[in-house]
Amino acid sequence: MAQTRFQKVLILSSSGGLATLSGLVINMFLARYFAAEEFGTYRQALLVQNTVMVFILLGLPQALYYYVPRGERPIRQLISENVLLLALAGLAFPAFLLAGGFDWLVHDWADNPALGMPLLWLAALPLFAAPVRALTPCLMSLDRASTVGAFNLGLRVASVAMALAAVLWLGTVTAAVGALVVAAALGLPVGLWLMYRAAPPGPWMPTRAGVRQQLGFGIPLGVELMLGTLQVYAGNYAVAQLHGPAAFALYANGAVQIPFIGLITGSILSVILPELTTHLKNERPDQALALWRTAMTKSAMFLVPIMFYLLVLAEDTMTVVWSERYVESALIFQVFLLMLPIRGASFGSLYIAGDRRGLILIKTFASLVVTLALVIPLAVHYGPVGAAAGTVITIYVFTVPLNAVLLGRILGVSALSILPLRELLRIMLPAGLAALPLVGFMTVVERHGPDLLAGDGLGPVLRLGLGAAIYGAGLFVGYRVAGIRDPEDRVRGLLSSVLARLRPG
Repeated sequence: MAQTRFQKVLILSSSGGLATLSGLVINMFLARYFAAEEFGTYRQALLVQNTVMVFILLGLPQALYYYVPRGERPIRQLISENVLLLALAGLAFPAFLLAGGFDWLVHDWADNPALGMPLLWLAALPLFAAPVRALTPCLMSLDRASTVGAFNLGLRVASVAMALAAVLWLGTVTAAVGALVVAAALGLPVGLWLMYRAAPPGPWMPTRAGVRQQLGFGIPLGVELMLGTLQVYAGNYAVAQLHGPAAFALYANGAVQIPFIGLITGSILSVILPELTTHLKNERPDQALALWRTAMTKSAMFLVPIMFYLLVLAEDTMTVVWSERYVESALIFQVFLLMLPIRGASFGSLYIAGDRRGLILIKTFASLVVTLALVIPLAVHYGPVGAAAGTVITIYVFTVPLNAVLLGRILGVSALSILPLRELLRIMLPAGLAALPLVGFMTVVERHGPDLLAGDGLGPVLRLGLGAAIYGAGLFVGYRVAGIRDPEDRVRGLLSSVLARLRPG
């Protein structure tokens, strides 16, 4: 039986969320295990890893989202061509380090000699991690969401377990990074086997024409992803270079991805992208836009309440996650929370589905220029908080309006009709009002609460739990009054499905 969109999103977001949560757990442990300088070095190594992977992938995995649903060529052949290109791309980072990139990263950019050994281990990571990046777009296009979820979760849990064991045994940043490389090497053959097993029988040898075709699709998109990565991480790069590893640890902790958030939005994108491609290929832009707006609205039903809840309890969140040593990350965390309402707006999916690669490059380059113009001076004068503020200001003041104008022209509608503004306002009003009792509760606790709530120890944990109950009750009432029933209906449907499976016979 074919899975519904919601079932696919649920599978991907739950398994991916657990994988992200396991990664957060290891970072929570390392934040307490390492000194601030060491933890900052570890986060710098992860920043290099994330940047490198985007740069060398060239947007090639996303080509499978475009070509597999079209059904014009043998799928195993498409997989082989994609994996071949990704394997060759994995050689780029070791070549960069040998060509002088090592000295530049260690001595010029980070000015941190302790970053040297982790970088040597990271040189091998793309060789194993790049080819397996084809798995998610390949299997999602073949309606194998369960397999994608199981593989991604298993690989992440294995990586975390190996990193934890390596740190407890050797006690160094290099050990943690090396464990990630070993886990990637073990996951590569499993990922390749899953892809070829899922594809229908047929020719598998790559062709020169097919390689050129995928490369032609991937390079423009890859440049867009590179520029987008530079924009997203502009604050990270600036803080790492200007303020040292300890300050970078504060910034990186405040900019932490909330478990399940990226997975919810990313899973929705993985599910709807093949459908968007089909709609636009068959000249149905109205249906493509309706599907995209619905996906953003459903994301906002969950993202907006999370934003308001965490804005009020940011300090307690940072204390529980990273320890009191990093409570100063709370302000940075609050700044980045302001982006949650727009996180469900995957503008890139419409560009990809419509094959508008030229516009992707133009709009992303323009956004990068504006981001750098704001982030660098704000980071210089106001430190990590200024870098975070510059990123958020650029998103709302420039990037979102620009995308709305460009996509409006592509789809033949006004820019104001791209975003579901009325639906977003309908969500934000009850979600914001529901936070008022939570603010009152926190005010009373801070002024008059008992030591257990206002002090150290279990205080932050209890405040988060009680705050969730208070806010959840207010949100339930607010959504009911506003007529927003989708989250409630989804939960009821999920529980009914689980209970049905548990009934005997």
